[in-house]
Amino acid sequence: MNNRDYFPRKMNFAIICKLESLRIKIRSELQMNSEYTVFEYSSAELFLGTRKNQEFHFIIIENNLCHMSGLDLIQKLKLFENSINSILLLNLDSSDSILNAIKLGIRGILDISELARISDCLDELHNGKAYFSPLISLNLVNEITNCSLQSKLESLTDRELQILKLISEVKKDKGIADLLKISQNTVRFHIKNIKSKLNAKNKMELLRQTVTVDSSRKYENTT
Repeated sequence: MNNRDYFPRKMNFAIICKLESLRIKIRSELQMNSEYTVFEYSSAELFLGTRKNQEFHFIIIENNLCHMSGLDLIQKLKLFENSINSILLLNLDSSDSILNAIKLGIRGILDISELARISDCLDELHNGKAYFSPLISLNLVNEITNCSLQSKLESLTDRELQILKLISEVKKDKGIADLLKISQNTVRFHIKNIKSKLNAKNKMELLRQTVTVDSSRKYENTT
């Protein structure tokens, strides 16, 4: 038996999405029965205008709203109500931050392409758990990894960053030494320090790590 069979018979859902087609898809995926009431809003402002007069058990919010984002809306709601059953829909092709959503205490996060998993998300939230869809989980791991690597990059000296940039351009030790007008022994000394700071065993590992983050801005002032 699905956990949703244990939900209160009468529940109010708010769907806040700017596109009507998306709201229709969500309604379809929820497979609402006659006891469930769905309120649809095309913007955060419209939702906030009626918020006082209606209690919602679940709020499903698209982050990419006009004027006010889904994250901004949830932050605003938390000023009045600490515990909100919110499901945030992210478009991972944009610059949405999963970590920022988690910091706000959002326990249900799905990518817009994974609407078929909304029912699973509702089940977990109703049982007091969190639910991140597979794409969200994968991107969360990547985001945490990138933040960790960025922190490690910030520990490098300017000279080490110069050498790391040249390594990423597949320069040999002698070529790096010639370009920077230093000895090959000095280059090897810096590479040893870089590998230690980035926990890399060899240059190939350095390359694999550095291509996972956009560190071009970090290098700009070091060449």
